Amino acid sequence: MTALLGCWASLDVGAAIVTNIGTTGVAGTSGADGDPGQDGGDGGVGEHVNQDYTSSDADNRLTVRGGAGGTGGNGGSALSGGFDGGTAGNGGDGGNATGSVSTSGSGLVRSWASILGGNGGDSGSAGIGGAPGNAGAIGSGGNGGTAAVTSIVTAVSSDGDTDARVQLSGGDGGNAYSSGGSGGNGAAVSVSSVVAQSMSNTESQAETLVFGGQGGHAAGTGNAGNGGNASVVNAVTTSGSQQRDVQLFQEAYAGSAGNSTDGAVGLAGTATNDLTTSVDSASTYGGFRTEGGYGGNRQSSSGIAGGGGSAESTVDLTNTGDSYADSEVRGGQGGDATGGASGGDGANGTANLTLRSMTGIADGFVVAFGGDGGAGIEGAGNGGGGGIGTVNVVVQGEDDATAFGNAIGGVGGYTDGTGIGGNGGTATGSVSAISNTGTASAEGNFLGGYGGQSGLGGQGGHGAAVSIDNAVTATSGLLGVTDVYQVAEGGEGSRNSGVGGAGNGGDADGRLFAQNANAFSSLIGETYGGQGGRREYSTGTAGMGGISENQVALENTGTANAEGYAYGGFGGTGANGAGGGNGANASSTVTSLSTTATSAAVGEAYGGDGGESLGVNLQGGLGGDAVASAQSETQGGSTATSSGVAIAGYGIDVSGNFASKRSGVAVASASSRSISGVANADATADGRVASATASGVGSSGQIQARSTSTGVVFDASASDSIRVSNSVSANVGSSVQVNSFIATDGTMWTSAANPASDGVSLLTLNPSASDIQSALAGQSNTLAAYGSGYQVAGLGRIGSSYPADGTGNHAVSIDTQLSFNDINFDGREATISFFNFQSTGNAFSNLMLSLTTTNYAQNWSFNSSAEASTFFSDNPINLGTLVGASDELRLQLDWNSGSTADSFNAEYSLGITAVPEPGFGILLGIGLLLSLFRVRTPRQTRQQKEAQRKRPVDVIQHAPDFLVDPSGPSEAFSR
Repeated sequence: MTALLGCWASLDVGAAIVTNIGTTGVAGTSGADGDPGQDGGDGGVGEHVNQDYTSSDADNRLTVRGGAGGTGGNGGSALSGGFDGGTAGNGGDGGNATGSVSTSGSGLVRSWASILGGNGGDSGSAGIGGAPGNAGAIGSGGNGGTAAVTSIVTAVSSDGDTDARVQLSGGDGGNAYSSGGSGGNGAAVSVSSVVAQSMSNTESQAETLVFGGQGGHAAGTGNAGNGGNASVVNAVTTSGSQQRDVQLFQEAYAGSAGNSTDGAVGLAGTATNDLTTSVDSASTYGGFRTEGGYGGNRQSSSGIAGGGGSAESTVDLTNTGDSYADSEVRGGQGGDATGGASGGDGANGTANLTLRSMTGIADGFVVAFGGDGGAGIEGAGNGGGGGIGTVNVVVQGEDDATAFGNAIGGVGGYTDGTGIGGNGGTATGSVSAISNTGTASAEGNFLGGYGGQSGLGGQGGHGAAVSIDNAVTATSGLLGVTDVYQVAEGGEGSRNSGVGGAGNGGDADGRLFAQNANAFSSLIGETYGGQGGRREYSTGTAGMGGISENQVALENTGTANAEGYAYGGFGGTGANGAGGGNGANASSTVTSLSTTATSAAVGEAYGGDGGESLGVNLQGGLGGDAVASAQSETQGGSTATSSGVAIAGYGIDVSGNFASKRSGVAVASASSRSISGVANADATADGRVASATASGVGSSGQIQARSTSTGVVFDASASDSIRVSNSVSANVGSSVQVNSFIATDGTMWTSAANPASDGVSLLTLNPSASDIQSALAGQSNTLAAYGSGYQVAGLGRIGSSYPADGTGNHAVSIDTQLSFNDINFDGREATISFFNFQSTGNAFSNLMLSLTTTNYAQNWSFNSSAEASTFFSDNPINLGTLVGASDELRLQLDWNSGSTADSFNAEYSLGITAVPEPGFGILLGIGLLLSLFRVRTPRQTRQQKEAQRKRPVDVIQHAPDFLVDPSGPSEAFSR
């Protein structure tokens, strides 16, 4: 029997609320105990309910629910041996629900309909047999009831806003409590045409939500019920004046599968949410949510829990006026498992959005998540793999267009036993913004899922690798602006692991290219390698960081700005006897070209730091290498600027401190070209071996190459620390190149690695005995000055030359600084000796040299090549005693010339009196020093790194500070 429970009017808004709930099906009767036990009766079907409602009220809300299925009766038990128990009754199916509501009037008009299918009834329990008799046959849970509308839910207002809403929910499947019984299926809900219609001349809203029913659970060998699918397609519409505002909502939530023990797992429901429509309004907003059902859990010693249900949404929305849309899609999570079974895989989530505005602006925001893998909680069960997140976004506006896409891979499932954590899911897709006359902005973030954790007996999952090839684009007209931001981030390896090993961080590979014809165009690409997983075991090493590679190339007729940032993944932490993982390499290559206006290129690469080794006397992981290149060109006689920054990752020593001797190699280059304009270039490298090259072609400008490193002189146990900075700069008046090189591990500079430049400063600390012997051969004055009390700490080379195609005056400045930051340097003597002077032409027009320490300051000005040759040939200069923990040895040189034939170079050695400790070397990196001088910052979030990014105007629009700083060479030469 149908019960009409309520109909009343609200005193505030005149709402009529109608609720119609079907009667629950009759419960099956339980069988009587006997010989044999009597069968239980089946539960009755829940009442089917239909309610259509029309009222003169302006606010009508209808709820219709099908009756729940009746519970199956229990089978009777046998009283005597040899007799069987009674059969369990099946649960009744849930009742179906249908209905509709229609409202019209003036002012605000609402029509809301909530229609819910009844839940299936649970099965009864089978009767117990008397041995050797058998238990009774099992019963199954009832299926959920369906939900549908009988006609379109409509809201119409003559002069006000309208709101039409429909919710359709399938009933849940009933549970089967006896071993072998099957759970009932959740009801599917599918809508393939309009069910909600809103008509207004001011503001109209139409909304449809669909929910698939949950699958019923099963015990023992019984099969679990399936989750109901949820599908909503083209379910909402509006009409009215072109001046109105429109809001459209569609949501689909699939049902989760039932849980099982040793029987088959149910299928998780899939979710589909599609809309293709054209609207004629001043402003239209669309909101869409789509979620796949969760996989069923499994409690068994074998098998796999249920996989999640997939989720997919495809929206194509066009409006004459402004257009806005948000869409979120989540793939279903995999089911968890206990007892030795493995977790289910997470499902894929895919979000597609095409959004257009024919006359105004368009703004679309899309997020898609792959489902997380289920856990394998006990025994040898593995974690499930994460699902794939995919976004495909196209936003087109006559005026401004903004497109945002965020794809996130699912996290791998964890394991607490001896199994393997699931691998993270990857992320993929595309994002595009198109504007006919305004600004087109597109942002795409593609984030790999983390690897699943493991217990002490298991193995961690790997973070997902992410590879994105020109997936984010923006297009606009000749007077328009394009702005593109693309991020690829590898997933982190398992955060905890055991005997089987840690997961590695996922690699990140990003490529971004554009050829535009806009007034202004910007391309920014970032890649982040995933961090290696933590390892907690007595042997082995933690996971390695993921490699980061980034390429950005832009050509534009107007202003061009290209930036690329690559961050190598950090090595994982080792604990309880495990060593830290190695940090990963990073590379960034950026080019920017403007055919008529200014051009700027920024390329930065940061090698990943090595991981720590906690609680053991083990070296930590090695730091990753960093390679960065930035090239900028303008063909319009304007300004070209470039900045290349390469910061190698730092390694970790046995004390857990940053150790430069375990850090990576850094190579940075910056090149700018403006034939008839300004060319500025700045290259910075920091690492165990650091090489920087800057070049410029133009009528004016400044270039600078700077290399930095950290070392420890003499015995590492003495913590004798030194920080080295080496910069070379020059003015641009033709084609000019400068090189700076530092190595603190004994790596010698070579002509092949450092080709002839117009300005060069090269320095190697801790040179080998053979390199020292070769350099000092025949230098009798130097050898006599060093005697037995000195040891050679470094070998260097400085030089300058006039550009082959140069005109006018050219100047080169060199600034080399060695900062001694340990008290053990106190009282030691330092001597520098120049040798191997070479020159062409007149060598220079002017040459000035300055050497300073706390206790020494002297400068020289040379008027001829012959005078310089005498000075720079086997000429040791005692710099006096050093002041420990605060002294700085600084070499500054200014060279200029106006003749193409002029060049000079010279080499030098640096000697410091030794200490009684045995051995000699430049041993790198202690934690105290690096905490004070370390260029690389600790691991940051992507947002923090973005906030700290250097922009081209910050880095290279001015000459290097020491060229204009009063405390630089000019002051020293005036003393």
